[in-house]
Amino acid sequence: MNEGFFKGYWMVTNRCNLNCGYCVLEDAPEQLRRELDLAGKKSLADHLYRRLGFRRLTLSGGEVLMIGRKPPVDFIDLLRFLRGFRSPDPLQNLELEIYTNGVLLDDAVADEMAGVVDQVAVTIDSSDDRLLTVLGRNHGRSRSYFDRAVDVCARLSRRGIEVKLHTVVGQANHARVADEVG
Repeated sequence: MNEGFFKGYWMVTNRCNLNCGYCVLEDAPEQLRRELDLAGKKSLADHLYRRLGFRRLTLSGGEVLMIGRKPPVDFIDLLRFLRGFRSPDPLQNLELEIYTNGVLLDDAVADEMAGVVDQVAVTIDSSDDRLLTVLGRNHGRSRSYFDRAVDVCARLSRRGIEVKLHTVVGQANHARVADEVG
């Protein structure tokens, strides 16, 4: 990691494709209106990198792949822009970490992440489908959330992207999460 440079945590959107009961973010129409458009996101990233010297940036949400008006197309466009901040010189490289639930992370998105994203944190709160349904993760495209998250981790690893698991520990899963980690 680049020492001596600024590191930032950027919540790029409040919107999400899941409805997790523990989430503190609102998935409301006014959030889209308040979200920076894609040009604004690019401008802010450029400012953080060139003017303020940020060399480590964590993108999260809501669901980071839900940015813009055309998810995940706008996210891919942002990744292509951020590729311009990659450098073999560690002092000039922008290290990028992303937090995601992985539901929208298909092969095309993973391909675009390769060479741009250093680490992806995938949220896995349980391996039990019933509990994941209670938590709000098993619905729509995210049915069998745990299996899908495992597939996403493998997809990213095959592309050389470091994966870490992120777990929200709460009332519904606190008694079991330690046993499920193994």
